[in-house]
Amino acid sequence: MIRNPKPTGILFRLTLAAAFLPLWNHAASAQAPPKDLVQRIDHAQSARETDLAGYRVTEHYYVLRNGNTQPVADAVVQTVYKRGEGKEFNVISRSGSSFLQRNLIDRVLAEEKNISNGELRKSVLVTSANYTMGFVRAEQLAGRNCFIVKLTPKRKSPYLVTGQVWIDAHTYDIVHIEGRPSAAPSMWVGLPIIRRDYRQLEGFSMATEARSESKNFLFGTTVLKIDYENYQITPDLKGVAESKQEGVAEPK
Repeated sequence: MIRNPKPTGILFRLTLAAAFLPLWNHAASAQAPPKDLVQRIDHAQSARETDLAGYRVTEHYYVLRNGNTQPVADAVVQTVYKRGEGKEFNVISRSGSSFLQRNLIDRVLAEEKNISNGELRKSVLVTSANYTMGFVRAEQLAGRNCFIVKLTPKRKSPYLVTGQVWIDAHTYDIVHIEGRPSAAPSMWVGLPIIRRDYRQLEGFSMATEARSESKNFLFGTTVLKIDYENYQITPDLKGVAESKQEGVAEPK
């Protein structure tokens, strides 16, 4: 019986390298963002604005103080967003500190309503109109291949974040964002650390959790946490069709 000799020494290493070369090439190419990455992010944001007619979601607000796990104030809010009209909030239940309800949760709801429509809404989107963007690196997050992009606001605003955004490497939608506002929000002393997570629901990138943490001398550490549940999404079918025809989500 004739047996094939096992590769040894340099022959073995060359054989091994040849076997894994396609994998290495694929991995290397997966790490490189497209040259028009910023334009693709812009298009993805534009497509979401065009294609999403509205949604309904239940939002749970929790205020935590100084490392405690039990909230000192919380509220359950039914939120309805309609494109062209903005957000409307209906508080279903409340408990805890009336001071924090009035001066934190209610102020957040008022500001969310204020920025949810018109030109102000456009001014807070993660687009090149509002940010200078720069590729940092590629990594996986929540099982999704992402490009991490540095965000530098083009103007001072409590609604624009100096930090980083994780962009889905396939859809160019937002997966995660974190940083600090470029101007202090009125409800905080100092600049809070902001984090927000998103996931794909019926083809749209929707927030699932948000967290803001602020520290100051008078009040210590305050965390505002928001959980988003029970989405009911209304797509604009005409907008979706036009986006697909124009290749908005993934331009060539």
